[in-house]
Amino acid sequence: MELIEKPIEDSRILQQLCERVASESEIAVDTEFTRVRTYRPHLELVQLATKNIAFCIDVPRCLDISALVKLLSSTSKAIVMHSASQDLEVFRDINAIPYRIFDTQIAASLCGYENVSYKDVVRESIGIELSKDMTRSNWTNRPLSQKQIQYALDDVRFLIPVGQILNSKLDKLSRTPWLEEECGRLLMSYRKEVTDFDIYRSFHRAAELTIADQCRVRDLLLWREDRARKLDLPKQWVISDANILNVVRLRPKSEVQASKVIGLKKRKSSKWLKEILKILHSLPDPESEPIWNSQTGLTHDEKNLFRVIMQIAQNLADEHRLPSSLICTSKEARAIVRGKRNGRAFKGWRKEIFANAIVDLLPRQENA
Repeated sequence: MELIEKPIEDSRILQQLCERVASESEIAVDTEFTRVRTYRPHLELVQLATKNIAFCIDVPRCLDISALVKLLSSTSKAIVMHSASQDLEVFRDINAIPYRIFDTQIAASLCGYENVSYKDVVRESIGIELSKDMTRSNWTNRPLSQKQIQYALDDVRFLIPVGQILNSKLDKLSRTPWLEEECGRLLMSYRKEVTDFDIYRSFHRAAELTIADQCRVRDLLLWREDRARKLDLPKQWVISDANILNVVRLRPKSEVQASKVIGLKKRKSSKWLKEILKILHSLPDPESEPIWNSQTGLTHDEKNLFRVIMQIAQNLADEHRLPSSLICTSKEARAIVRGKRNGRAFKGWRKEIFANAIVDLLPRQENA
């Protein structure tokens, strides 16, 4: 394999390399990014590999990465990745979501690997021991060190041989369709447009508040999202989850009071405080419905059903040599007990081996 150890900074060279690898039967991709001080992760490095070549792209220094975007988003071949979620997050930001992926972490789980980190999967699959000394490296420094570049190339150049081994195992287990289903579901979650509802849907800490205060919490969450995006700051740096709840519960009347509750310096954040106070003292629509509903504890019978469902999931996991959480998590089991029948447990391969095994245990009226 040809290793290009100098990161690509020239857009013309990038285009030539992308055209070269586009004709290869398989392409592996990985990324390095930073996200501690920013609203969205900042893409620093993209690593590409085929059976014949591996190289890195220095994204901040490469003025035009359109060739990379075109390669990732237009090819019909599966892009080989490991634990693709975070990579897909940064690819979504540059409109480069692949058409298909082969996630070696998911594949390893479906093959029965107990440890599915990249280092463990590489060692178990092809017997190579990788160093992870640069896992928490600062990828914003320039020039990148030789150790950083080597680490980055190692993260991608073994993906194709590992993927080939895992693919062979999946074929023998008749689980290739399972992998396609899992990777397809993952891709769909990053292809869909992010809505306002997606921004506040999981903030269940406000479930105990009045409907009016829930509306205020929702509006503050949307305000925070917009502010963090414009300033390119982490959302929690704008106002923390805890302070959103505090300020809604206390409903300060002045900027001085609000600044004390939130911890903002009034002289530096007067505009923010005015906007927050406006939300706090708004009058929500009297016909508003609850945004979040508090969950009561399971009844005695529901707890028994929950335990049975979890035991069946564990038994099936043991039988198929899979992590039990891959079949059904405790959160999913609670939702099933409470009547939810449209989750992943009732679709695809999980329906065949799991949902069909518990269907007779579920209350008839909720099974329609």
